[in-house]
Amino acid sequence: EGTQLRATGIRKPILVLGPATDDERREAARMGLTQNVSTMGGILGAPRGANGRLEAHLKFATGMGRLGIPYCQSVGAAARLRGLGIRRLAGVWTHLSTASERGFTAQQVNRFDNCLLDLLRAGITWDLTHVCASEAVLDAPAIARRYGAVRVGLALYGCATGSKPSPLLRPAMSFLTRIAELREVRPGDCVSY
Repeated sequence: EGTQLRATGIRKPILVLGPATDDERREAARMGLTQNVSTMGGILGAPRGANGRLEAHLKFATGMGRLGIPYCQSVGAAARLRGLGIRRLAGVWTHLSTASERGFTAQQVNRFDNCLLDLLRAGITWDLTHVCASEAVLDAPAIARRYGAVRVGLALYGCATGSKPSPLLRPAMSFLTRIAELREVRPGDCVSY
């Protein structure tokens, strides 16, 4: 962990899930944050540790349609890692798009498991696997237990997601506001965001 995190008293790794520019990657490395790699090119810029270890979590896109190396490119990703001398990853992950849709979720899990097999066949191991965010933890607990970690987000704030309301969740915060100003605009006028 970086000096910056130790100074704050944080002792456990913090994973940055989103993409980053080169400057942001350098800053994350300086601060001791664990990075995410979601492109083949990103593998080159990710920090490396001793003994062929990539100090980042590799994301595979299995159906969310957002970030990640496409699952159909897992053999190529494994070959690229191997060619760069990488034998171990800090983690491997994917994101389930709609955990309440059992059929598609099963398809995504199958795709992810195949990615893991492709890494193993190339002689690459990892420390953590994770596929479940809040919705999957609540709607598909068996999948959440199957892998080594979960990424709860909205559930931390007491927000239920997915198809099942949870009696375990209570709102932990609320947003209150007031109207500051009303304006009339003509069609075609710019309103900004």
